[in-house]
Amino acid sequence: GFYFMPGRDELYKKRIEKDKLANKKWKKFLKVAKHLQMAPYLRAVFASGSLAANNPEPKSDFDVFVIIKSERLYTGRLFLWLISSALGARRGRFDMVAPNKLCFNHYLTDKNLELSHRSLYVAQAVANMKPVIVSGNILDNFTVSNKWVNSYCYNFRFISEYRNVKPNKTMILLARFGEVV
Repeated sequence: GFYFMPGRDELYKKRIEKDKLANKKWKKFLKVAKHLQMAPYLRAVFASGSLAANNPEPKSDFDVFVIIKSERLYTGRLFLWLISSALGARRGRFDMVAPNKLCFNHYLTDKNLELSHRSLYVAQAVANMKPVIVSGNILDNFTVSNKWVNSYCYNFRFISEYRNVKPNKTMILLARFGEVV
């Protein structure tokens, strides 16, 4: 069922191995990511990087793209840091290699969803991202705010039903309570 260039038939074996590894890593990532629902002001979490592209290495970390409520960016980051640290799932500041650890590497606010740096690299990264936790219409707003990605990646849109964290009402209520406080 795979297509490849003549003389490159060994690549399908590598792809099957990468898919197996990606499935294992997705299970670990979702197990940790479900706890992020407790973070106040969190509006969306996306998997990015090699995991989102289903091309991880055994020592790959979990690249995470986060959207937080406007005017609450640093407070939201603090709660994400606390939760991921309590779980022992956060990549440390000086870790050169951190397999299966969360690496929060992009933050946006819900009022400023447009990515200003436009390049093929950024467009490809956005096109590969997978939404994991999404509240409200953030996904639609993010897509509309970044229509420029279509000039690099034809017919860009997110796959909204890929591998999502099931909403946990208790964790969401805890997060909303934290916002009120």
